[in-house]
Amino acid sequence: MLHTWYKNLTNSIPRKLLSLVIGYHIWIIVSTHVPAYRWLEVPVCFYHTTPETTWEAPESILVQLAGKRTSLCNLDTTSLAIHIDTRTLTSDHNRLILSNYELLLPSHLHVVDWKPSNIIITKQHALT
Repeated sequence: MLHTWYKNLTNSIPRKLLSLVIGYHIWIIVSTHVPAYRWLEVPVCFYHTTPETTWEAPESILVQLAGKRTSLCNLDTTSLAIHIDTRTLTSDHNRLILSNYELLLPSHLHVVDWKPSNIIITKQHALT
């Protein structure tokens, strides 16, 4: 009886190892090709501003990013911001539909969703 138990155990070890190797490779293939998603809160920043005016807008926007899991994990979230050029704002009340142009991302990541997807930007004139 001990002999048959040992024989069954030694015969199943190569099958178990082969199953482990195949399972690991399938996991690697699936995890690298299936995109991962991540929600981030990103601040809104203005550039080309003048001292005479200030701009009011939401302080931050929720952004859902997609890409490889390792790229999302290694992303420096402190350097992300939505950049708005004030020279493109034509009136005192502007509605801006956000696009990938305002958020500078590495080429292997892309935006899936914005919350909100459009924002109201109001120009405030300084009192003299």
